Amino acid sequence: MQRVFTADATGLLLLERITTANTLLRDLLADARKALSGERDFGPEQVQAFSGLLAKMAPVMAEAKAPEASQSEIASEVEVYKGQLRELQIVLDHVRMMLLARRSQMDAGSVQLQAVTQWATALGQTR
Repeated sequence: MQRVFTADATGLLLLERITTANTLLRDLLADARKALSGERDFGPEQVQAFSGLLAKMAPVMAEAKAPEASQSEIASEVEVYKGQLRELQIVLDHVRMMLLARRSQMDAGSVQLQAVTQWATALGQTR
C-alpha cells in the first residue's frame, strides 16, 4: 500500500516533526553563537542537545526522502533543516576552536598555579 502525504495525518505529522526540529535547531544554533560571543557557556549539555536532536531526526529525514513525501511544505522544511545543518557544521567548528583556546588558557593557568605552589612551598621551607 502506498502512503499518501498530501494532506493526510502522516504527512502532517512528518511536517510537524520537521518544523519542530527546525525550531529547536535554530534555538540551539543561537545558543552556540552566543557562546562564541561570550554571552553564555557551551558545554556537554549543549553537545548532548545537538546530538539528541540529530539522532531523533535521522529516521524522520529518511522518511522525508521517500518519493511520496514530496509535498512542497515538507520539501521546504527539509531544505531549511539542511541549511541549518550546514550552518551547524560551521558553528561547531568555531566552538571547537574556542574550546581548544580555552583549554590552552586553562593549561597555562595550571602551569602558573604549579609555579606559585612551588614558590609557596620553597618560601615555607626557608622560614
